[in-house]
Parts: sequence; structure tokens; C-alpha cells
Amino acid sequence: MDTQQSPEDPTLKAFETPYNEYIGALAGISDELSARLMEAQKSYAEAGAAGPESAASAHDKAIHGYIGAVRATWEGSQQKYGEAYASYVEAYREAWANVDPASMSPQALAMIGQSAAAAAGYAASTIGNWSLVAATGIPPWALSTPR
Repeated sequence: MDTQQSPEDPTLKAFETPYNEYIGALAGISDELSARLMEAQKSYAEAGAAGPESAASAHDKAIHGYIGAVRATWEGSQQKYGEAYASYVEAYREAWANVDPASMSPQALAMIGQSAAAAAGYAASTIGNWSLVAATGIPPWALSTPR
């Protein structure tokens, strides 16, 4: 029984691939979140500066539109972050179903465990994290109020 596994070992690859795909998904979701928030801020700035309505009415309409756009962006990102983590967990479960842990080295098991812990940390820092939209200037309570 060989207990020394190299980083190129197919057993490790079964765990590495879902982890790398999860990290790639997080980066894509983050980029999309940032771009959509920038669009919402731009629309807010344009709406607040234009229109024949009274200044107070235009501002009120612009701020409600901005909050709605940020809320929609936030909710969409949360769904995507949740789906990405669920997909990772499923692939991780499938990888474990296809290996014999008794034939794996302690180093390989440690690398797999560290990757899983890192993925769980990323999930904890993205799913339900209001600070992801903190740069918008909208307090979390405003995003959670009824529409």
C-alpha cells in the first residue's frame, strides 16, 4: 500500500477540481456583483440629476430605485453564492464516495481538509454577508424592509 501521494495524484485531483471551480465561481459572482452595484450607482446619480419633477420627488424616486436595484443585486448574488457552495459540497461528497481514505496519506487528507475548511470560510464570508454591499451606503435594514 502506497501512502505517499503526489500533488498530481488523481485522488487529490477529485477534490482539487471542485475546489478550484468553486473559487472561480466566487470570483465571477464577485465581479458581477461589483459591476451591477456600479450600474445601480450610476443610474441613481443620473436619476437624481435629471427630470422635470420637483427636486424632492426626483430624489425620493431615485433613492427608492437605487435601493431596489441594490436589493435585487444582493438577492441575486446570495442565490448564486449559495448555489456555488452547494455545488462544491455535492462534488466534495461525490469525491469522498469514490476514494478509500485508508489508502491516502496523512498529508493528502490534511490538504483535503484544509481546502474544505477554506471553502467553508469563503461560504461564511459571502452567504448572508451584508458588508458585500456596504460600499453602496445603504444600511442593511433598508435592504431588508418590505418593498
